[in-house]
Amino acid sequence: MVDTSGRLFHIDFGHILNNKKKKFGITRERFIKLCGNAYLVLRRHAHLILTLFAMMLPSGLPELTCVTDLEYVRKTLAVEMTEQEALRYFNEKFDEAYNGAWTTKIDWFAHWMRS
Repeated sequence: MVDTSGRLFHIDFGHILNNKKKKFGITRERFIKLCGNAYLVLRRHAHLILTLFAMMLPSGLPELTCVTDLEYVRKTLAVEMTEQEALRYFNEKFDEAYNGAWTTKIDWFAHWMRS
């Protein structure tokens, strides 16, 4: 819903009516660890990922138009860092996204509206 000032807000009728959501059975810490492990797997295959993206440059994808886009992927995968440094970098980015929950929710809402 949108209030009179244009801010989005959510009313959880399920919670109000005592229909609580079931938990996934995974703790936040476990989720972060699994995401970190997945990130490290992607990093280990950074050369392949970057090569495939480079081959896709002429494809016409609006999100992948120039070498700068490849550099973004390279930076995100932190290929110049050690594995421990890269994991620390990932965890910092994860925390930034989690602590910026308002903007993250807006992003998810925008994605949901498009589908």
